[in-house]
Amino acid sequence: MSSLNIISNASNPFTPLTPTPRSYITKLRHMHILDTLAFDALKARIAVFQLLLSQNNPSDDSLSAFKKQAKKAWEQFESAKHNLLTNDLFIEISNFDIFMKDLVSSIVHRCNLATFSHIMFQQLIPSLESLYITADSFKYIIPDNWNFIEWELYLDLKTQLYIRASSVSNDNYLDKIFPLNAEQPSSRLTQYLERRDALANNDSIILPSKYPRKTFMSNIFDYICNLSEKFDLPIIVLETKEALSSQMEYSRESSQITTQDQNIENDYGTPLIDSDGLLRPTFRANKYVESFRRFHKYSEQELNQQLEQLKNRANDDHEITVQSADIEMDDFTSMDPLTGSSSNVINNKNTPKSKAVVEIVDRQSSIITDPGSPEVLQDDEVVIESENRKNSPKKRKSGQARQGGWTQRELNFLIKGMEKYGTSWSKIERKYGNPEGPLSRRTQVNMKDKARSELDRRLRCGLPSGVFSLVNAHAKTSSKRARITPQEDNEENE
Repeated sequence: MSSLNIISNASNPFTPLTPTPRSYITKLRHMHILDTLAFDALKARIAVFQLLLSQNNPSDDSLSAFKKQAKKAWEQFESAKHNLLTNDLFIEISNFDIFMKDLVSSIVHRCNLATFSHIMFQQLIPSLESLYITADSFKYIIPDNWNFIEWELYLDLKTQLYIRASSVSNDNYLDKIFPLNAEQPSSRLTQYLERRDALANNDSIILPSKYPRKTFMSNIFDYICNLSEKFDLPIIVLETKEALSSQMEYSRESSQITTQDQNIENDYGTPLIDSDGLLRPTFRANKYVESFRRFHKYSEQELNQQLEQLKNRANDDHEITVQSADIEMDDFTSMDPLTGSSSNVINNKNTPKSKAVVEIVDRQSSIITDPGSPEVLQDDEVVIESENRKNSPKKRKSGQARQGGWTQRELNFLIKGMEKYGTSWSKIERKYGNPEGPLSRRTQVNMKDKARSELDRRLRCGLPSGVFSLVNAHAKTSSKRARITPQEDNEENE
């Protein structure tokens, strides 16, 4: 699938690509899975081309390993895209239902960017077919409103297409690639005509030196890297990293993991717990690819070993509240997409109910490996065992996990609210605490106590306090119980 056997009109590559319009029928959770695979494919392809640009003669072993990884990531993404949506090369956002367009727009953009990068960055010298496809599909990866950078890059791409076509054939491709009567924005028309005249009045031997291919490839690579950095991390990747970090934090063997988490923090620029996609900093592609590769090849492998040890201890009647994540390093993906969510399945000594939940999740995960298999569950986004036992008057034991704990999503919105409103808990509650809001289960007292406890945890672990420095850093832990309302106490004892 990595080869470019992707258009039926290869004999006449200057025929426009016209995919058959049809509506896409898929589920949002499946689109998040596809988003994760596109993320892996894009970063793997960037890593390959980064190696080609940075080293004049990269070693065969290292380049072969990177290419193998990129090929596998691309094949996984392409297979899932074909099974879920379409056999067309690029995804058309207009083919989604109107209520889905806003929800999947960024996912579609990343998927199309991964496809564009796979075609453009397979080698330092792109083929004529690659240049044609990318020039024809440039609209799929750029913003709706082109600025000077996008327009200049598009002209350079068409220029390289013209130079390459002229070098392999004596036909005159100027009118096909740069038609004189083409519709252009009025502000760019002069620039377009000047470029067309320059190509028409120069010999095909002089053009490559006037418009160097290497400069163009470097410019478009920088543009793709900068564009990819503006995306939020896929939800599955973000939630799995945070879940793994949280699960390892309280393990008795977590000293090594804490060090690894600190390394990840240094690479990404912010603590792992604060991975809010809207506020994620940007950085150069070289650093991003290196930290991405190191995290997936080293840190998560160690985390997986720790999870296996936790599961073994669970067999000795230790009650734990973790959900194992299937991490396959060869897949260049940090988790199994359907079971790697941040929602925890509570395992109470391998009860029949817990086993049934695991079986349901296993059946769901077959959707991607066997797309034609019937679905058991239709619209359930998360499978989780109920934590509330209304008929049990017993108070929780010391050491038992507190039920109704904060989810990572709630903590992210608390951080977002504090960044905007500081410690004005009433404003945060009005903003995010409505019945359908992310903090609907939390009172102002809950938010204040969580902010204090999170500050204490970060200070204890040597992590930056972030927005939680706004609360009193020296509050005594013993005073927390005095501030718990009767309603909270009832919730805790339920």
